[in-house]
Amino acid sequence: MELLLNDQSYQCNGKLCEHWEAISCFGILADRLKEYGVDKIVCPQGYKSLPLGGVAWKDCYLQMEELNDDQRMEIVTLMDSTLREARPDELDADTVFCEEADFSNPSAALGKACTDDRPVVSFTFREVDKRDTIEGFLRAGTSKKVQKATVKNLYRAETGQMAVCLTSLKECKRKNPEKEPLWNQEMVTKYLSRIGHEDNRHSASTEEKQAYLIEHATQIALMNGWCLHTRLSRINSNNEQKRVIFYSKAFKNTATYLCIDLEHEDIRFELCDYAGRHLKEIKHNGQTTDATPQRSHNIRV
Repeated sequence: MELLLNDQSYQCNGKLCEHWEAISCFGILADRLKEYGVDKIVCPQGYKSLPLGGVAWKDCYLQMEELNDDQRMEIVTLMDSTLREARPDELDADTVFCEEADFSNPSAALGKACTDDRPVVSFTFREVDKRDTIEGFLRAGTSKKVQKATVKNLYRAETGQMAVCLTSLKECKRKNPEKEPLWNQEMVTKYLSRIGHEDNRHSASTEEKQAYLIEHATQIALMNGWCLHTRLSRINSNNEQKRVIFYSKAFKNTATYLCIDLEHEDIRFELCDYAGRHLKEIKHNGQTTDATPQRSHNIRV
């Protein structure tokens, strides 16, 4: 997966050494995004020739004497392993987003992110870029129709909603939760690889197993568009059994529930229908197990 850079966020006024924290934060965010399968961040064409603290990106290593060797190498690493220049046909100049209704400062990158229902990634040289959403106006296609719109914005690695931000709800709305409950397999596979998950793992205790499963199965559920249902999770839990339950609010059919299976080590889920009746058991790869539906796995709704 690739995300677009907020092309209005990389402008750094003053010396780069005075704003180095923004570069460091961006690098940490990029590393976190790789855990979810985001391999590249797409930049405007010719971005390497654009100024960064008064010096073109491509010349930072040789000309920015105020930076130490490690800092200059970090910029080179960003350009080589994280950033990618947009292809000529990748952005539609007729589909743009602007924070002002007069479109005085339009962005094709923000326009594409908005229409694709994907977040942009921002540097934080400016305080205005430290926000979760960018509100403005979308002018889409040759019709020039203008509508109010928002774009999700990722600017820090510490957000607890990373999986939610990265998941396209537009794509999720096309899915049937009973047939494709774990449809976002590209992100799931990358995430499990990054955390080093093994299906044959052995926890030291029941508490450790449940903590591991709840942490990572929750992320998998969220990246597939499921929403945590705190009330149902609470009323279906007791001293002997804990239940973590999600519902299919963002799917084409909203009357389905997904429960984390806390019995197996390999991250599984129980799928229940609108009445809470157990339908089937699903592995993290989306495949149904050979386990038969059991009344003991029903939930109260």
